[in-house]
Amino acid sequence: MITTRVLIQTASHNAHVQVDASGLIRVFKYNAVSCDFDLFLQDQQYEASDYITQPLPNHYYRVTVHGDPDDEIQ
Repeated sequence: MITTRVLIQTASHNAHVQVDASGLIRVFKYNAVSCDFDLFLQDQQYEASDYITQPLPNHYYRVTVHGDPDDEIQ
């Protein structure tokens, strides 16, 4: 069972922190432009806290597919 522990709001982003029955820590960070997700083991609490407080990057990679895929198949 996965339990939501906390929603953290910072000036640059928000982070949802969940913990499952085995102690696995799931962190989902997001802002108006991007998001990121990472997993941490139970004994990596300090690494998880560092990850939560780090702002999301201000440069991004994006893949854009032009056109409808159905139009491209012939």
